[in-house]
Amino acid sequence: MKTTYTFTKLFLLVAILFAAVSCSENEKEVVVEPEFPEEEVVSSVTPNGETILTFSANMNWEVTSSAIWCKFANGSTSIKGEAGDISLPLTITEDAWSVEESVVEITLKMGGEEKVIAKYTRAGKTPVITNADGEEYGEENPIVLTYTNNGVSGSFNFVANYDWEIKDENLPEWLKISENNSQMGGNAGESVLVTFEVAKNFWANAQDGNVVIKAKNSDVSVSIPVSFNGIPEGVIAIDGINGTAFWWKISADGKNFWKDGAESEKLMFPLSFNAIAKDNAYTVVKIEEDGGFMWVNDEPHSFLSLEDDNAGNVVLTAQENTTGKERLAYILVMPQKVFDEIKEKADANGGLYDNILLNSDGTDLIESKYDAYVALAFKQEGTSAAGGFKVLNSGGQQIPCSLDKTSDMSMYIASEYAISPESIYSLSVESSNLTINPLLPEWNYEFEGIAADATPIDESKFEPGESEGAPAVMVKATETMGVIFISNDEPVKALIINVE
Repeated sequence: MKTTYTFTKLFLLVAILFAAVSCSENEKEVVVEPEFPEEEVVSSVTPNGETILTFSANMNWEVTSSAIWCKFANGSTSIKGEAGDISLPLTITEDAWSVEESVVEITLKMGGEEKVIAKYTRAGKTPVITNADGEEYGEENPIVLTYTNNGVSGSFNFVANYDWEIKDENLPEWLKISENNSQMGGNAGESVLVTFEVAKNFWANAQDGNVVIKAKNSDVSVSIPVSFNGIPEGVIAIDGINGTAFWWKISADGKNFWKDGAESEKLMFPLSFNAIAKDNAYTVVKIEEDGGFMWVNDEPHSFLSLEDDNAGNVVLTAQENTTGKERLAYILVMPQKVFDEIKEKADANGGLYDNILLNSDGTDLIESKYDAYVALAFKQEGTSAAGGFKVLNSGGQQIPCSLDKTSDMSMYIASEYAISPESIYSLSVESSNLTINPLLPEWNYEFEGIAADATPIDESKFEPGESEGAPAVMVKATETMGVIFISNDEPVKALIINVE
């Protein structure tokens, strides 16, 4: 009996040990794994609001926020807790808030693992631009440019709540930023003065559009209405003429012009400029001197040719001065309404502008109240025309002539015909047929011929004609002679032909 008890006791001990080992091995097989939410929370949030983050955790946990503007109830960007159903308030602040939207990630850590369980997008703050007084630009406070005597420009202060810049492509085509502007952008909160200008070719009409002020390195922008009412009615501006209207010189041959009294470069005709008036309601007026009087838009007395497309583009050319004297011309650009009133008065005055646009006797002065409309005032030289002749031989080649003040024949002609020695020229040729153009604007083929001994030349040697569309005389020059040219019944110039 004793042996049996001992065996039974031993058996029980072995069974207990076996059970203990078996239980230990089962306990090692039970491992708890972290269980993360299957779906990620994606939502939009706004500053100064509260958002609740909920999730379930099967073990101790920690969550972190990737942005300083998203914090937990402890005021920090991380918080810890124990397993269970969790509900965490999130505070969305204005920290690092810009006009760009930003995203925060909420990361859950459990059991040595981590996973992003939520993403929140904070919208960018509304971009705002104000002036120096804090008034926001927009439909109620646009950018408005106006015309002054110095042109069309305006300076405006910009204060933005973002870093900004203005580029040329963000302006309407009629608007530009002044070349003198020191900045075309600025930082958030910085006050920057920007000067805009309207290109002259847009002055005639009202303009509108938008100035787009973009955020640097971003597509965010603010669009500000901008407008220009056009040049005021009754105001005239001229573009393309460097210098004041008074005075410009024209060469006697009508080819060159330059600023009088200055060492300026001689420029070649044609002369072009732009006339600027409200809705192109202007007219160009020519006032030219002829015979000591001024003529208004009178083509028979004109030595300036004018082309005007009625859209502001004006082109001038000049003709040779054949009067022998300096002569004047004015180019006025007037509001159409003003000129219509002047012309109506002139028509009632028999077509004369004396004491209306011109002075009382119609000579070289304009009524002072219209001086502001003078775009160009010209003096054309008269020296070359004083003795100017254009002489062609039978082959059509030009023969030069020169002043002759001292020859016996010249002194005789000056004395006998009361012609200034400055108007007596001579040339030398072999016996030839010549075509002589005396360059007189109003010459009715009146002339006389005298031989070297002062006797009259047979009229058969002279024949009236034309040279390049101008009055001329055909001369059979077989002996030395003088040809006296007469205009308005007065001998005015002479050419001595020395036949060798």
